Amino acid sequence: MNPVRPEAGKDKQLLVLLILGVLILGAPLYTQPFARETVKKYCWLQLAGAGLYRLPLSRGKQDPGRRLQSLLGGRKIRPEILGLLQPGRVVALRRDKKGNLQPARISPRPAFLLGLPFPINRADVAELTLLLGIGPHLAGKIAAFRHRHGPFRGAKMLISVPGIGPRLASRLAPLLSFD
Repeated sequence: MNPVRPEAGKDKQLLVLLILGVLILGAPLYTQPFARETVKKYCWLQLAGAGLYRLPLSRGKQDPGRRLQSLLGGRKIRPEILGLLQPGRVVALRRDKKGNLQPARISPRPAFLLGLPFPINRADVAELTLLLGIGPHLAGKIAAFRHRHGPFRGAKMLISVPGIGPRLASRLAPLLSFD
């Protein structure tokens, strides 16, 4: 009878961990070309009241202007709006009182989903909870602080919110925009 070596199980565990580490570290090598290719061909478009669209910019069967026109129900689009549609760019549009498209600021939720700086001064309580480390209670405190003291002017002002310390403020600062 062969005695069971306790090291044999540890060797298998070490091998599994090594393979897992190689897969994790190698994953960006496989996903990067796809991400670059996607950025070259698409523009993200947020239409106020209509949602978020990924607009193809390749000159295939239909050019981007016609695609946007079909999204808007056939309305004419001014050339300056078409000039905003660049590969990898995020464009937010809204309608003015006459029904014409105007550039707008992107809403907090699409900004978060697309990895853009999160506009903390325009986010409501539900949108603030998208940020890591911000629960509903702390989001309510942030909204109340903003209501009492006005918009945040910088990351240092976050420390004044009860429940946000220097560590959380420094972790959130690179993710936020204060416009």
